[in-house]
Amino acid sequence: MARASHLLDSSLDSADGFTDPHGAGAGGPSADTVTPGQALDVETTYLKGHGTFLEDGQLLSSVAGTVYRVNKLVSVKAIHARYSGEIGDVVVGRIMEVGSNRWCVDISARQSAILLLSSVNLPTGIHRRSDETDEAKMRSYFREGDVLSCEVQGFYQDGAIALHTRSLKYGKLADGVMVAVPSALVKRLK
Repeated sequence: MARASHLLDSSLDSADGFTDPHGAGAGGPSADTVTPGQALDVETTYLKGHGTFLEDGQLLSSVAGTVYRVNKLVSVKAIHARYSGEIGDVVVGRIMEVGSNRWCVDISARQSAILLLSSVNLPTGIHRRSDETDEAKMRSYFREGDVLSCEVQGFYQDGAIALHTRSLKYGKLADGVMVAVPSALVKRLK
């Protein structure tokens, strides 16, 4: 039984598919999993990053997660952290609310994302300024409960994510099943 457990541990340690969701740089990722309050095995020359704190000259984890080392920076990425977007990320979300000139989209982030009417391809396919008639027909484009693919365009001052579907590869998704995956398991391609 101990041999099987050892084989499982070594296979998990060698699985590179999910070791670094942010594409760590030259220092490379570490696959150490830690719990809150656990001491991190690092030298005193390392800098503390997110998810860590110093106590009595020792670097400790403040969250349960995976340790990442990039050069001299040590951080701990929480296992069940909410999605924090980056410009250019392609996300799948669900329309939660239709407002004036905008849709609120749930993308499992800290706040609902915002999709403006001006950031959507209109049905005619012609790029033009949206007007009052387009605003009156917003529910015919996307309605509450619709699932759509979109790209992160930027961030507002309050931290909300701005989305757009200004390309033909983005838009409403139909005839499928939406499976929620923790954002920590999604590997970034950048």
